[in-house]
Amino acid sequence: MAHSYYPSHLWRNAERVPFNQPAIPGHRPQALGEVRLEAQTSEHYAPTRMVTEAERFIAEHQKDQFFLYLAFIEPHVAMHPPKASVDRFPVSWDDEPYRGQNGYLPHPRPRAAYAAMISDLDDHVGRVMQALDSAGLTDRTLVVFSSDNGTTHPAGKNPRFGTGGVDSAFFNSTAGLRGYKGSVYEGGLRVPLIVRLPGRVPAGSVNDHPSYFADWFPTLCEAAGLKTPKGLDGQSLWPELMGRRGRPKHRPMVWAFPEYGGQVAVRMDDFKAVRQRLKTSQPGPWELYDLKSDPNERTDLASRHPELIARAEQILRDQVDENPVFPVPLPGLRLNKSATP
Repeated sequence: MAHSYYPSHLWRNAERVPFNQPAIPGHRPQALGEVRLEAQTSEHYAPTRMVTEAERFIAEHQKDQFFLYLAFIEPHVAMHPPKASVDRFPVSWDDEPYRGQNGYLPHPRPRAAYAAMISDLDDHVGRVMQALDSAGLTDRTLVVFSSDNGTTHPAGKNPRFGTGGVDSAFFNSTAGLRGYKGSVYEGGLRVPLIVRLPGRVPAGSVNDHPSYFADWFPTLCEAAGLKTPKGLDGQSLWPELMGRRGRPKHRPMVWAFPEYGGQVAVRMDDFKAVRQRLKTSQPGPWELYDLKSDPNERTDLASRHPELIARAEQILRDQVDENPVFPVPLPGLRLNKSATP
């Protein structure tokens, strides 16, 4: 359902909520004729409903402790934000319509549409902040904002457009980082993270401590004063957020990604080991990058540091289980067999 912003239904926990009749499918190329924005819209825009539900939830629970997980879909493709949002951006940006040749829906103004989705997301986050203000909860609510991956990747049929019509080069979306969504290079993994807790997290401060999503379960447990379960992959970032000195180094971070040919990455302090094409007949070699001096991952240091490649392989042996549902073969490595699908 995430590929359409005008779906037939949404889910409120286990409740199926009817939404649009007719619904708009997320995939429908148009090779010929005028590409019309009006053909891609229906009555109810899903993100608007989602932020309205969040505002209601905050108002109803303002006297309680609560956890609100709000997974906005913008700016995922297909791109079909409301016309009023698209019209906020210059017509001069777009001299060619996107016809769906790289998947998803066509759009007459793809650059404006992408900007509109990001701007709408910004507005929706602002509405959540206003709801906290109205409930008197701003000074005692930890707000965490982040993304799940880097910008969408290029596609082959028309180099002007990436997947779904996104022109990431126009927006400089990767800021020079290597790779895109679906990659274990930094362009696929490194995303913004913004945290707000007035009076506790210093406003305007910047923290370069590396972390990943597995860290947020123990972080939220510590923030809420709850006992943290044992055996988690992540470690709490709460001391970092509070500005405490003497921070411990982060344990190695592991990504085992079965898609896009099969990939793994292991971050060890400032070094990251990468191996790709693991599910093909010719798996790629190990690569190694020093992210402190080479954040764009241009200089492969694997041949100079065989001891770090050996360490990465041992970390994978220790931390990655065999998984029959999402297999990631690792040539030459015997993994644990204790995974539960």
